[in-house]
Amino acid sequence: MNNKDLLQLQQKILDSEGAKCIARKKYHNTTVGIFLKNYKELSEAILHFENYKNSLELFDQNKPEGREKYYNEITRLLHNFLASAKTLIEHTRIFLKKYYLNTKICERYKEKVKKEFEDDELSRFIQDLRNYILHRRFAIYWNDFKTLIGNSSLLRQRFDA
Repeated sequence: MNNKDLLQLQQKILDSEGAKCIARKKYHNTTVGIFLKNYKELSEAILHFENYKNSLELFDQNKPEGREKYYNEITRLLHNFLASAKTLIEHTRIFLKKYYLNTKICERYKEKVKKEFEDDELSRFIQDLRNYILHRRFAIYWNDFKTLIGNSSLLRQRFDA
């Protein structure tokens, strides 16, 4: 086999449905990876201050800049997590519509979404929080922060499984 034949064979492989499917999956996995990394970073930041000793830093009257810095970081991480959650939802919908419309895969996906997310409190909370931060205000205040901490165990149950 000469070089020309090898190049033609390589191109034939790249043009195959299998290669295209692998490329699509790789692209979608990027979105999943971004979401999971954002969740991990947010979760770790929250967990750090769920520890009593670490949480005392937030109430140190001599270091109010530490509290402000932490709230700003939580706000950034929360924004990234919420944005990536919505991005994952939309990319998955588009992906399925473009490549798997009217297939069993698409039917199973829709059934799973309905079963897992449609009436799920955590899913609704994440969607509502994303919309609130996006459309109303960006900053997190102490009462919002307590709610976030209170729901962190729900987040871990959902995404650490």
